[in-house]
Amino acid sequence: MARCPLCNSQPNRHFTLAHSSVWECEASYCGLQFALPQLEEAQLHAAYTNLYYPDAEGRRAAHAHYEGKHTAERNYPKLMKIDRQVLG
Repeated sequence: MARCPLCNSQPNRHFTLAHSSVWECEASYCGLQFALPQLEEAQLHAAYTNLYYPDAEGRRAAHAHYEGKHTAERNYPKLMKIDRQVLG
């Protein structure tokens, strides 16, 4: 069974993609979302190129709407809190 790679708590399957599942940690102090299985480097490059980086005309092939929920600015304080709990 999958475990959260950050805090080792139990995750729930958030959604499934063709190549992987996205899990969300159920710990209230964590909530990390992560993909399992992880893609190989070449697969990651292809996915990011096709899904996130703009094409020659400046358009994106696809995008996700996260409503600011998973931005670095929002998650960084959570990560630091977990670090303090785990590392002391």
